[in-house]
Amino acid sequence: MASLAALAAAGWSLNKEALDELRDELECTEKELLDTICDQDLKRVGAPNPGIPDDVNRAQSSAIKGPVVLQIQAIRDITKSSTAISSGGPRMILLKLTDGKVHCKAVEHKRCDALHDLLPPGTKVTLTGAVIRMGVIMLEPKCIKVLGGRVEALAAEAEFTRKYAGVEGRAKGGGAEDSDVPAP
Repeated sequence: MASLAALAAAGWSLNKEALDELRDELECTEKELLDTICDQDLKRVGAPNPGIPDDVNRAQSSAIKGPVVLQIQAIRDITKSSTAISSGGPRMILLKLTDGKVHCKAVEHKRCDALHDLLPPGTKVTLTGAVIRMGVIMLEPKCIKVLGGRVEALAAEAEFTRKYAGVEGRAKGGGAEDSDVPAP
């Protein structure tokens, strides 16, 4: 079984009690346990990650040496409207991340092909060698790795929001003509 020390060396910071509970529930291989952990909400099973600077949201200039595993809370291409989905061209992805206790923001400083605005909240990422400027983690392809995972409650909420984003505007006659929502 994966030890807490081995997981910590890989960048995970987990609550020992929550990890023990998962182990008790599952009789599985180390890889299956890691897959199960990826599907857990770090707000429930995470512990403060020592790899994140205490002042991450206020740091003028700092770095995350890593590896540090964080969970995507929200993801958005900030070059598009809130209802548009990226389809090539210039973009800038903004991530809201957490270790379960500390929340921070990251922005795509150089295009990271592993990131896209359809990644579900709850997806885990590993940061290594990321630079922090003015309280924002600057992402480059070499410093981020998408691990995967899907936290059902977070993903369902995001899908609902994405599906019904802008419905109110379309219902008032401000949206697409092929809308499923009839005009009043």
